[in-house]
Parts: sequence; C-alpha cells; structure tokens
Amino acid sequence: MKIYNLQDTVFETIGNYRFEIARSNNHQFRNKFKAISKKHKRALENKTLSTEKEDAIVCKALAGTVLVGWEMVSAVKGQKEVPYSLAEAESTLIEDEKLREEIMDVAGAHDAFLVDEEEKVKKK
Repeated sequence: MKIYNLQDTVFETIGNYRFEIARSNNHQFRNKFKAISKKHKRALENKTLSTEKEDAIVCKALAGTVLVGWEMVSAVKGQKEVPYSLAEAESTLIEDEKLREEIMDVAGAHDAFLVDEEEKVKKK
C-alpha cells in the first residue's frame, strides 16, 4: 500500500500559527519540483545555481504540496492573521529560513512514520 494522498497531513503549532504539513516525499511535491526545476536542471546538476535560486525553487515546490495550510492560533497585539495562499506560503518559506527548516523537519518525520507504517502493512 502506497500513501500519496495529501490528506495524510499532520498539524504542528509553530509560533502563533498552526501549520498543516504533508509528508516530505509525496508524489505532488516530486512532480511540482521536477516541473519547476526542469529549466535549471543542468545548473542544479553542476551545482552552479545560486543558493537563493535553489531556495526559491524548493520553496515554490513546498508551497501547496508539503505546506498545505495554516491558521493563526494566538494573536500578538497588533498582529493580523495572514490567510493561507500558495503565494503567501511560498514567500513565507523564502523569507523565513528557520520556519522552512522546521516545516521540512516535521514533513520528514511524518514521511518516515508513514514509510514505517507501510512496511508494517507489507509484513502482515
């Protein structure tokens, strides 16, 4: 049994927001990353692409496939909620490297858990 469904998500509260995060190695992410990075394939293989461009490609692929939603759970005085959208997710991931790393860590742990569950099903 393979699990490639974006409904296989976890919720993680980081700061004032509760993030909905899908597994890191999901089919949608791989397809989106492949499509986005296609025109930069040679530069990626040769490691000649700037770090900023690499980050932008990864963040664009993560938005909507791994980071699939968020909601504010507690407001700081004067802070307004930023509604989730692909554009907001992408720009937030680009601007906040620490958050991006935390999202990727949660997604990786979730992926490892699902792979382990798949293995248990196969053994039965």
